[in-house]
Amino acid sequence: LYNALRDPVWPLYLGRKAFVPGEPVWLEDGLQAGTDLNAALDLQSYPWLGPAHRPRPKQLRLVVEDLQGSEVRPDQPLSFAPRSFAPRHVRTLFVDVKEPESSTVPASAEEV
Repeated sequence: LYNALRDPVWPLYLGRKAFVPGEPVWLEDGLQAGTDLNAALDLQSYPWLGPAHRPRPKQLRLVVEDLQGSEVRPDQPLSFAPRSFAPRHVRTLFVDVKEPESSTVPASAEEV
């Protein structure tokens, strides 16, 4: 999976609605086997990868599949001819995006 994300043969689609990422999704240190979800969501160690004109958000909304999730989405494809779907369980997480520990922006510039 690590190599496939780094050098994809086909376009990558995220989510259920054919969302094609506008930027590469591969991270050099990647998500390693055995990493728990909370450790993977610690976004403090990653630089902001969004457009430079858009400020780093304070929080990100994530929807993850969870068999015990309280939200039900009727979008699990069963067949495409004829189209039929089954429910899947998800949960919504809100992850705080911490400021990087070392900031290169002078304090006076942050106040502007």
